[in-house]
Amino acid sequence: MFGDAVNIASRIVPLADGGDVCISEQVYAQVRNKVRFPLDKLESRDLKNVVFPIGVYRVHLPWTPHYTRSGIRVDRPLVSVIKKNVVSGKAIDRNTVGKTIVKLTMKDRIVIVKLTNDPEIPAALARFSETVDYGRGETLHIVSAVETVSIVIDSKNLEKFAAMVPTKNIMGVYPGLGEIVISFPEETIFMPGIVATISGELAKNKINILEYFGSSPQSIIIVDQEDALKSYRLLQRLTLKS
Repeated sequence: MFGDAVNIASRIVPLADGGDVCISEQVYAQVRNKVRFPLDKLESRDLKNVVFPIGVYRVHLPWTPHYTRSGIRVDRPLVSVIKKNVVSGKAIDRNTVGKTIVKLTMKDRIVIVKLTNDPEIPAALARFSETVDYGRGETLHIVSAVETVSIVIDSKNLEKFAAMVPTKNIMGVYPGLGEIVISFPEETIFMPGIVATISGELAKNKINILEYFGSSPQSIIIVDQEDALKSYRLLQRLTLKS
């Protein structure tokens, strides 16, 4: 015999998506003034083996998803990946990095779309690529992994992109981002220490890199949109000091 409290809790668990926290109305009454996250009320539910309807609330955590008008799930990046992308080996110094940077470009108001990597995706990406106006500076970067594909596109093209890709393949959409594109000579882009030095330059100025894509002859750094201009200026200063 578990009692009502445990029984109710066990019935609420399936109402929460992965990474979410849902609580009952009774818990809400006790914690609503003690947590710093908003609490969103869901529809009252008739829970199995519970004789009366239970009010359920979702704790609105930083990664709780939102949805666009067309129903596309929009998430925020969960963690910085600065440390993950540090290249092992003997690091080159920051002056060498500065000298290897050929060109810096910056763009904000972009999104990352994470997709499952299956046979339907290449054809969908090809169709979308034909609609991208590169002549007007529109962005399309495709980074393929074994099981996933990451697409960097302009925010304004998200709805158009989503119309061409099966919804089942869209794992997440990460908005409010900016990108810095760094062009390198081909022989230096993967030198040990390049990523570590660039990441360190931003990290010591309290800027987190959310994604780092390396593909010859460019590296693409994804940061929060509000940090894009500051990031660009810091890296520009790195090149000017070298």
